[in-house]
Amino acid sequence: MESNATKQLVWTNILFFGITSFLAIFVLPVYAIKVGLKPIDWILFAFMAISTMMATTFGYHRLFAHKAFKAHPVLEFLNLFFGAATFGGSALGWASEHRDHHKYTDTPHDPYNIGQGFWHAHMGWFLTWRYQVDFDNVKDLSSNKWVMHQHQHYLLWSIGTGIVLPIAVGTAFGSFWGAALLAVCGRLFFIHQSIFMINSACHTFGKPTYDLKASARDSFFNAILTHGEGYHSYHHRFPSDYRNGVRWYHWDPTKWLIKFYSFFGLCTELKKIPEAKIIAVRAEVERELMHSKLKASSQAQALIHNVQEKLEHAYQGMLESCKQWEQAALKFKNLKQNNLKLSPEVIQNWKQQISQLRIDALEARKLWLGIFGQYSRQFA
Repeated sequence: MESNATKQLVWTNILFFGITSFLAIFVLPVYAIKVGLKPIDWILFAFMAISTMMATTFGYHRLFAHKAFKAHPVLEFLNLFFGAATFGGSALGWASEHRDHHKYTDTPHDPYNIGQGFWHAHMGWFLTWRYQVDFDNVKDLSSNKWVMHQHQHYLLWSIGTGIVLPIAVGTAFGSFWGAALLAVCGRLFFIHQSIFMINSACHTFGKPTYDLKASARDSFFNAILTHGEGYHSYHHRFPSDYRNGVRWYHWDPTKWLIKFYSFFGLCTELKKIPEAKIIAVRAEVERELMHSKLKASSQAQALIHNVQEKLEHAYQGMLESCKQWEQAALKFKNLKQNNLKLSPEVIQNWKQQISQLRIDALEARKLWLGIFGQYSRQFA
């Protein structure tokens, strides 16, 4: 990756994006009013929108860029097939740029650097700036024959899956123009804007739940648009996790699909950050927030010092509980991975010990949140 981007107009992207966007914004509504859209047009739009977005989040992002899990070759092919239909680049090039985005976040080396402005992070990098990608950071993907075939013949893949396929199906049902305008142009406009918002809106709006120093933010709205990619603060703090929405109720269809496939052995080696570490990191951010409030407070120094002592005592107690829980869970995991023949009694003892440590850590977390909440309101 070069230290600076060469500012230039990328005419292929400008023309393609400009034409498809114009057709989606201006021509599609007129066609819908004057001629009308058929059910097949909406079916094709829904199928192509869901499948191509999922191929980006499941395949391009979590599988190829972050290696958060391993997938059966058939799943790899399907994600490459539908991923090409987004016209966002080959999986190899996409993964390379995205790994640089994580490595150099918020610096001039970041391809989507929000520091260069919202427009640059959203679409500017795609239309007017081009980094020289040398692919040194994706050598692990070069041995995948389908990844390389898609990369070397990307235009064929993208036109075939993104344009020819939906139009051919639409034509077979008597709706050439409806399929072309809605399932191709309308779908591309929706997919592009939704994905671009991860680089722009999710680095501007929302909560920095897991890192106050980074620009990444958690956004439920963007999670809905992108099959769970909106929990961006968590993702930037723990990029190797196959989940973006770490809570069970977080909207993350990509996570659910990966887990579903794992039940059938189609997805394996799912990487998951220990719950204890996640809790500790959240508390670290909350502690930083509280320190900032206390520093800005005009109240008596004696009171502030007393509050700091109480906060630190609760924080350190919770941190120690999380550490013990994580260490015990890791030790038990290593014992199982080393294929040691553990008796049922030993296994049960380990599970009970870890369960109790988890309860202790969650109680310590509850205590911390109570104190944190009390003083957050007091020093608001």
